Amino acid sequence: MKTIYKIWEKAQKPNFYDWINYPEISSSIIEKEFEGFYPGYNAILFSSGRSAIGAILKLFNLSRSNLVFCSPWSSHCVLNTISTSATPITNLNSIDKNPLTAAIIYHQWGYLHKNFKLKTKNKLIINDFADSLLMKNAEILKKDLDFLIISLPKSIGTFTGGIILCRSDKDAESLRLIRDRSSRKLTHIQTLIKYFSYKDNLANRYWNSVEPLSGRLTWYARKQIWRKLKFFDNIVNNRLKNIEILSKKIRNHVLSTGIIPSGIPINKNNLKKENFKTINKNFLIEEKHFNTELDYLNDEWTKTLLIPTHLDKKIIEKIKSNYELNQIDDCIEFSPLNKIL
Repeated sequence: MKTIYKIWEKAQKPNFYDWINYPEISSSIIEKEFEGFYPGYNAILFSSGRSAIGAILKLFNLSRSNLVFCSPWSSHCVLNTISTSATPITNLNSIDKNPLTAAIIYHQWGYLHKNFKLKTKNKLIINDFADSLLMKNAEILKKDLDFLIISLPKSIGTFTGGIILCRSDKDAESLRLIRDRSSRKLTHIQTLIKYFSYKDNLANRYWNSVEPLSGRLTWYARKQIWRKLKFFDNIVNNRLKNIEILSKKIRNHVLSTGIIPSGIPINKNNLKKENFKTINKNFLIEEKHFNTELDYLNDEWTKTLLIPTHLDKKIIEKIKSNYELNQIDDCIEFSPLNKIL
């Protein structure tokens, strides 16, 4: 059976090596490590990106009468999380008549969208970098963003975990209180369900319901995150090398923003048919729609062939060998640096 190369690295389950070789790791130790990566921001550790979004909406006391924007084709977990506290909308055409209370700006796959300063009544913008890997001291952080979300499974391949980065010390303390009020017992039940969760099985159905209920992380999940953070520089460097092999255009985007994308979207319509067939036959890479305008007020969705950046270097080189020189860059129609920074 051939491997399907997914955009996100396969999340690894906690193992006995982590339990035996690492001491008790508190949430505050992990948070301080991230605050060292991203100076000027407070880091708050949650059990997932979904629970982190829910905590921010709870912090601002949103209700069903409040409109919260999220991108078209948002995952069900984002839509469900918003629906718990407010009302999600995916179209910005009517915001003059119905002003937004908040907005979740999803920077799809690590490509910065223009709307990170969108106007809302509460001045509440959550910048969703769920499937991005932010380099240390990332240039984008100089934009003085209020809230950022990072998903640890999608960015560094942990079993679970999400990080909120925020400027305000007061908000950071309030978010930790919201997290710590959740049940410790429920945290273990939540983790156990996720451990046995696979696509479409019974545990997975329960997981979708219990994921947002507790923002805490178990001690064994924290140990795994700590181990992964010790190899953070290696993860960054490996992905930078892969991007350099595949695309100079995307490499320039990374160096200018400090955002490492989880995938490189190739417009399949511009790809030679024989190359497209060869790649799909040999590598089974995912096809997904991408907002090539990088703008939710003027969106344009294009079907793309998505090359993950987390793959082993040998696989990346094999994929590259299916293209002619510079053909990948020629098939990247969007301009990731077009007047955003």
